[in-house]
Amino acid sequence: MATEAIIADVERYASAEQRLGALLRRAFGHAGVLEIRMRAWAENNAEAARALADIDRRRQMFIERLLREAGIAPQLAAMRATLLYWTYLGAALSRCRLKGERLDRLLAELRRIGLGGPAAKARVAEDRRPRRTGRRNRLAATPRAASARSAQTPS
Repeated sequence: MATEAIIADVERYASAEQRLGALLRRAFGHAGVLEIRMRAWAENNAEAARALADIDRRRQMFIERLLREAGIAPQLAAMRATLLYWTYLGAALSRCRLKGERLDRLLAELRRIGLGGPAAKARVAEDRRPRRTGRRNRLAATPRAASARSAQTPS
C-alpha cells in the first residue's frame, strides 16, 4: 500500500517537524493522478470507497500524530491535521503541480499552519500597524483642529 510505504519513508527523519516537512514535500510535490483515479473508482465501487475511507483516516491520523509529537495540543492537532489533509486533497484533485520556489513557499506556509510558527508572530506585528482612519478622525487630529478645540474650551 502506497500510504504505508510513504509513512515508513517519512518515519526515518529524526524530529516530528522534519517528518511533517518531508511528508508535505512528498504529498504536494507529486502529481495527484493516482489520488484522482482512486476517488473516481470509489464513486462507483463500495469496496473501493471503504478502502479509501480507511486510507483517508490513516493519513489524517498520521498527520495528527506528527503534530502532537511536535507539541501541538491534541484537539488543535486534530483540527490542523484535517486542514492540512483537505488542502492536500484539494491540491491533488486540482491536477496542479507546483515546483521550485512556489512549492517551497506553499510548504513553508503549510508547516506554519500545522506547527503554529512565525506566521502567528507576523499577525501580531501586523496588528500593531497604524490603522487607517476616516476623514473625520484625520481632520480632528490636525494642529488646526486641536487649536480650535482649545479655543472652544472655557477657561
